[in-house]
Amino acid sequence: MHSPTATSPTGHTESIPHELREFAQDFAVAVHKRGIYPAAHPMQLGAVETVVARLQHIFAMRHELAIGVARTHLLLDGHPTDEEHPLLRDLAGRMHDHQLGGVRLMVGISRDELDGFVAALSDSPLRGGEPIGSRARDLERQWPHIHISPVAFHQLALLSDDAEDGDVGAVVASRASEVWTALAQTALAGGEGEGQGSGDGEGSAVHQPAQLAASIERRLADPGSRDQVLTALLRAVDELESPEVAGDGGLRQRVTSLVELLSEEAIQQLLEMNGDRTRRDAFLHKASDVLGAQAVVDLVRVAAAQDGAPVSSAMLRLLQKLARGASRGRNSARSMDAALRRATRRLLRDWTLDDPNPEAYSLVRGELAQHAGGAARDQHRDSCEPERIVEMSLDAGVVTTSTESALGRLVMREGVAATLERLMKLPESPERDLLEGRLVNDAMLREQLAAERPDQHVLGHAVDRLRARAIDPILQALVRRDEQDAEWAVALMMRLGFDALVPLGQAVPTLPPRALRHVLAVFDRLDAWPPGVEPSVLARHPDASVRREAIRFLLKHDATRDAGTMLGLRDADLRTFGLAMSAVMRACTIEAARLLMHRYDDPDIGAELRSRMARAIASVRTPETLDWLVAQVLTTRWIVGSVRLRKSSLEVRAIIAAIAQFHRGEPAAEQVLRLAERSRDDDLRRAASARLERLGGR
Repeated sequence: MHSPTATSPTGHTESIPHELREFAQDFAVAVHKRGIYPAAHPMQLGAVETVVARLQHIFAMRHELAIGVARTHLLLDGHPTDEEHPLLRDLAGRMHDHQLGGVRLMVGISRDELDGFVAALSDSPLRGGEPIGSRARDLERQWPHIHISPVAFHQLALLSDDAEDGDVGAVVASRASEVWTALAQTALAGGEGEGQGSGDGEGSAVHQPAQLAASIERRLADPGSRDQVLTALLRAVDELESPEVAGDGGLRQRVTSLVELLSEEAIQQLLEMNGDRTRRDAFLHKASDVLGAQAVVDLVRVAAAQDGAPVSSAMLRLLQKLARGASRGRNSARSMDAALRRATRRLLRDWTLDDPNPEAYSLVRGELAQHAGGAARDQHRDSCEPERIVEMSLDAGVVTTSTESALGRLVMREGVAATLERLMKLPESPERDLLEGRLVNDAMLREQLAAERPDQHVLGHAVDRLRARAIDPILQALVRRDEQDAEWAVALMMRLGFDALVPLGQAVPTLPPRALRHVLAVFDRLDAWPPGVEPSVLARHPDASVRREAIRFLLKHDATRDAGTMLGLRDADLRTFGLAMSAVMRACTIEAARLLMHRYDDPDIGAELRSRMARAIASVRTPETLDWLVAQVLTTRWIVGSVRLRKSSLEVRAIIAAIAQFHRGEPAAEQVLRLAERSRDDDLRRAASARLERLGGR
C-alpha cells in the first residue's frame, strides 16, 4: 500500500499550539519506551500518567482531540507536527504502519484505555504484530473513548481523468494528492460512515468534493472544528500558489468545486476567521488568484455582504457573465478570466472605504462590460491606443466618456501608479486635474499602501491631494506593515503638517502600541499636541515605547518638564529612565534626588548610570543628600569601630568626586575626602581632587 502524506508543515506559518505539541511529545515518548523496555522496567513508570495529564489539560478547552496520520508527521486538530522531530516522526511512522488514517481521543478516556492503546502501538506490525487498523471495531469496544479510522486513502487519491487503475500509487504520492488528502482528513476528523452519529457506520471515506462539502457543513457547527477546517482550507489555497502544485489542474478544480458546493452560510462562517481581518483578507486575495472563476465570485459576493457593502446587482451580473465566459474554453476565456480577477482584487480593496469612490467603481464596471460583451471584436480592426486618446483629449481641452474609458483601459493595463505618472508628464490643465482626481483617491492610496514596494512619489502625490482623508489609510498600513516601513509612513504624515494633528489625535485611543509610538513621534517632530489627548496620560501607558515618546515630549517644554522628569525617573524602562536622567543632569530638584536615592540600588541599573545618578544627587546641596552620599562610600569596621572607605568602584569614585565638587567644606564631606586622599588607590586619590563640570542645582 502506498503512503498518503498530508500536507507538509514546511513553509506554513501556523505553529502547533503549545499544549498539543507537549502532548504529542509525551505520547511519542510513552510509545517509544513501551516498545524498547520490559513492562516492569523503571523507565516505564509515569509515562502514561503524564500523557493522561496532558489530555486532561487539552480537554479543558475542547471535547475531543483529532489525530490525522501521515507517514512522516501527524495532524493534531489540523496542526501538523514537525517532520524533523525524531520522536514525532517515529510515532507517525508507527501509526502509519498500523494502517491508521486517524484517531479521535474523547473526553472521559481512562488511564487503562490509553495504556492499552500505547501498548498496541508499540507492537509493530513489521515484527509480526496485527495492525490496529485491521481490528479497529474490536478494539473500540475495549476502548470506548478512542475512535479509530483505518486507512482508506485509495479512495482519497486525486485522480486525473486519464489515470489508469494501476497508476493510483503514483498519483497518491504526488504533492497534489497530499494536499487533497490533508484537507479530506481534516473534514473527516477521523470519522467514518455517512457523517451521522458517532461514526460507527459502514460508509466509505469522503473522496468527492460534494461529499467533502457536506462533511464540512456538518463540522462547522462546532467552533473548534470550524478552526480546524479553516486551517486546512487556508493551507490548501496556499499550496495552490506553490510551484509544486500550481500546474495541477485536478487539484485546483476539486478545491474550486468544494468552495462552489458550500452553502452561503458555510462560507460566511469560514470567512469570519475568528475575527482575524488580516487573515481573512489574505485568504480572499490568494483565493481570487488561484481558484476557479465561479468560486471567486461566490467568495467575493459573500465577503462583501458580510462587510455591509454588498456588490450591486449590475456589477454582480457582469462578474457572473465573466465567470461563465472564463469557464467555457473559448478564445476570449483567458482575457475574461484575467479581467475577472483584476476586478475582484480591486473590489476587495475598495468596498471597505468610508467614502466610496464612484469614479473608480465606474472604471471597473466599464472595463468589465467591455470584456463581457457578447460579440467578439474584429481582431483586424484598427484601434487607437488609450494613451493617445487621453493625450488628444487633453490637447483639445475636452474630457468625454471616451476619454474616461481610455483612462480605465490604461489603469487595467498598467496600473494606477504608471497611469498617474503618464498623466503628470502632460501639461497642466483643468482637464488633467479632473483625470488626476479620477485616479488619486482613497482606493489608489490603499492600493499603493498595500503594495510590497509602494511608490513613494505616488504616495506623496496622493497625500498632498487627499490631505486629512489620507490619515486613516496610512494608519492602517502602519499597523499592518513591518517596522522597517514605519519611517516612510511617518514621513507621509509629516507632509500634512499641523493638518494631521486633529485626525491623528482622534485615532490615538484605537491604535496598537507600535503604531501609537510612531504617531507620538509625529507630534514630537511637529512640537505640537492635538486637543483632547493628554501626554501625561500616555506617559503612564502600559507599553514602554509609548511612555517613552510621551515623556520625551513632556521633557521638551518648561511647563511640563518637572512632571515629565518625575514620571521618567519612576519608569521601569531604562531607556525612559535615561531620558529623565538627561534632564536631571542639567537641573535636579530635591524631589528628583529623593527618587534617585530610592532607585539607586535597583539591580537593573548599571554602574555607569548609577554614577550619573550619584552626581545628580550631589548637585542638590542639602544635609539629606550629603548624608546619603557619605553613607554610600563609608563603612565601619565592626571590631574596632573605625571608619574606612568602601572598596574602589566606578560608583564609589563618582560619589567622592561629586562630594569634592559640591560639598567641599562640610565636615562629613571633608572626612570622606581625607580618607580618599590618604588611600593607596590612585583612582580614589584622583577622585578626591577632581573638579567636575558644574551640574547646577536648586
